Amino acid sequence: MNFIIVPGKTAAGQNSCLSHRQIGVMAVAGLVVLPLVIGAVLYRIQDRLRDDTSPAAAVVAVYQQELAGHRAAIAATRARTETHINALAQRLGQLQAQMWRLN
Repeated sequence: MNFIIVPGKTAAGQNSCLSHRQIGVMAVAGLVVLPLVIGAVLYRIQDRLRDDTSPAAAVVAVYQQELAGHRAAIAATRARTETHINALAQRLGQLQAQMWRLN
């Protein structure tokens, strides 16, 4: 494969020829080595981002536990409230039935 390299306006062009072996080596480097290097770099970046040894991560974990406790308390309060509302609705129905019988 022939290439013509022209470095500037006044300079003459230079011919360069690549053999099939050189093209094959460049293809292997481009298709195998480059993705491996990119994958290794991305793996290291992900590993560093996943590292939760910082003090801020401990504070976040404490807040997550506190939030889970609050969510459980809210769920229990909703269940109790629903039970009380159902009891009040039943009692209201009984009172309405008595009122209709008295009228």
